Amino acid sequence: MVVGGRAKSIGVYAAAIGRAMGAEVDYMDHNQERLALAAKAGAIPIEGRIGSIGKKRYDVTVDATNKAEGLLHAIRTLANHGICSSASIFFQRSIPVPMFLMYSRGLTLRSGLTNSRSVIPEIVKLIATKKLRPEELTSIQGAFDDAHELFRTKLTKVIVTRSSVFT
Repeated sequence: MVVGGRAKSIGVYAAAIGRAMGAEVDYMDHNQERLALAAKAGAIPIEGRIGSIGKKRYDVTVDATNKAEGLLHAIRTLANHGICSSASIFFQRSIPVPMFLMYSRGLTLRSGLTNSRSVIPEIVKLIATKKLRPEELTSIQGAFDDAHELFRTKLTKVIVTRSSVFT
């Protein structure tokens, strides 16, 4: 389960990578564009808001909401001994974490920057074998000179390109 939100493309890419690795992935969000991108990557889109917890439990959840409520949602939807990975950045000094729930159900919470270098070879392999197609998850692409306008669109994934500075 990926709980999408303010971390925009991170949640969509998490869903896409999970699918590329063969997992069944549910992607929950309230944003139609992100739901469509996740569906395009093969995830099961679930239109919903944080807190609408169904009965289904997951071995792995990803919090991409940048909200304390989103993290709690991702933790509470875990199956026993499940792992929640939070891609959210919390600028508050502290946020509530249900430690007793986590202890009693053997849950693991992982937060922080990913060691990208260690997983790049596997990601490149997924792209080379066409199991992962990140180019299909781009919302809008344009020239570097138009970047100020492109980023104002607030779309999920904005790509800007620049001609070589050495020509």
